[in-house]
Amino acid sequence: MSNIVTLKILQNVPVGDDEFDSKSQDHIAESIKNLIMNIDNEKTPMRLIGIEGGWGTGKSNLVKILEKNWKIKVTFLPLRCLGASGRFTSTGDY
Repeated sequence: MSNIVTLKILQNVPVGDDEFDSKSQDHIAESIKNLIMNIDNEKTPMRLIGIEGGWGTGKSNLVKILEKNWKIKVTFLPLRCLGASGRFTSTGDY
């Protein structure tokens, strides 16, 4: 009798769906949303959150999940750091 291993391959495209069994990206997106919603608008009218991680860790997908599930007007400005040069560019992906 042979053991059959089934692999789930995730595409390298941010689709805005949490395809992990643990739904970890949905939980993180909800935490970020709650954090932003609970900031006092009078004291802090702008909100800036950075998402840091290595290539393929789901940063862009997390942003897509936030965009998809948000019920109020929000502007997302994705930036991609160009190595250690300190320069930033808009990704143009969104």
